[in-house]
Amino acid sequence: MATLLNNLTTSLSTTGKEQVLPALNSLSKAITSFSANQLGPALAGAAIGLDVFGKEKVIPAMLEAGKFGKEKIGPKVLEVGEYVRENAGPAVKKTGEYVKENPGMTAVYAVSGLTILVPGLVSGPALWVFGWGGLGVRGGSAAAAIQASTGNIIAGSGFATLQSAGMGGYGVAAVNGVVQGCSAAVGGIGGLIGLRNRTVT
Repeated sequence: MATLLNNLTTSLSTTGKEQVLPALNSLSKAITSFSANQLGPALAGAAIGLDVFGKEKVIPAMLEAGKFGKEKIGPKVLEVGEYVRENAGPAVKKTGEYVKENPGMTAVYAVSGLTILVPGLVSGPALWVFGWGGLGVRGGSAAAAIQASTGNIIAGSGFATLQSAGMGGYGVAAVNGVVQGCSAAVGGIGGLIGLRNRTVT
């Protein structure tokens, strides 16, 4: 066994000296030659090409974009600013006068608009007050009394939809839609009443 190990060690040592080291040396020379003769000139050529591209294409394009912005966009921005200055000021003034003259109607419009945009401000607390909570029907609530008097609740019924909304399920869209519709109706009716009061007086 010792002889076998000695022969193997000698063979590996000879192979390393005679074949592996010369192969690594040749590979190193090839990499050095490639870097000097091909990679270096290619990188230099790419740098020159990028420089020329920048000077001939990118810089003129940037100058043209700046000219376009100065000649076309700048005047339009000034026109918009002038329009806002001339029209927004009077509109804000008229709005302020309306609010002072009609505080009740302003409140109706504001609340209606807010509940149209964020119906959960009304639907969430209302569901909770009546007993449709995030964990189910609250004991001792109006919802519990309705459930007790009804018995089995049918899927898709009004009660099931309200419970789903209370728990954040499919019923949220339906309940929020009803809140938004009611808010729009209240705002519209308030607007008609306000219009009637202005035309009568």
